[in-house]
Amino acid sequence: MPQAKVVAATLTEAHHGELREEGLEPILASDLDKSRRFAQVVFCAPPSRSSDYGAAVAEALAALAEGGMAVFTSSASVFAEDSGQTVDESGALSDSSSAQRMLSAEAAVAGKGAVLRLAGLYDLDRGPHSYWLKVGVVKGAPAGLINLVHYDDAASAVVKALQAKIREVFVVADGQPLSRREICEAAVASKRYGEKATMPRFEAPAELPMGGANGKRLDAGKARQQLGWQPRYASFAEFMAAH
Repeated sequence: MPQAKVVAATLTEAHHGELREEGLEPILASDLDKSRRFAQVVFCAPPSRSSDYGAAVAEALAALAEGGMAVFTSSASVFAEDSGQTVDESGALSDSSSAQRMLSAEAAVAGKGAVLRLAGLYDLDRGPHSYWLKVGVVKGAPAGLINLVHYDDAASAVVKALQAKIREVFVVADGQPLSRREICEAAVASKRYGEKATMPRFEAPAELPMGGANGKRLDAGKARQQLGWQPRYASFAEFMAAH
């Protein structure tokens, strides 16, 4: 979509300069003409910024032209699995309030576009590794699995979903889950953090929730096969080793 005109509707003007440098047309969401329609709509704002997340997504998708394609970036945290087993799009869903909030937003996309259930996002300076090394404490089981996907790979999945026009749910992850300890070890061994970072302290909960706290293994086979998506960065460990 090299000729596409991309309008970036945001809640604040904080990053409008950066968006313009990327060739986008930034605008405050509050200033967007409600009668304007778009061939494609991508919603990727976090739920923390809205009191009614489902309604916010529905409002954004009202700008979708008839026959248009939408993509909503959801989260793999909606899955209930926490015993280390493999999960795909058919996995059981969590009944937690945060998961239900995300699922209500997914429901607003039904029939209008694709839902991408993303693994944990990261790049060199953003992600769980950055936070844990900064605060020096990891509040979770050291061996618990965390699924990850690089920000750039998540973005490429959005593009693939827009192009494929398959209005279904897709799991998006690099397929190489790591334990909390392995994530920290990979970061500490990197050039970016190695000289100034030390391994954080792990504080596992005294009582593990039913099913344990082993996390899950996300299977993104459907996205790879039906969307033709492949992550550029095979794993967090490989990415950090190169940086």
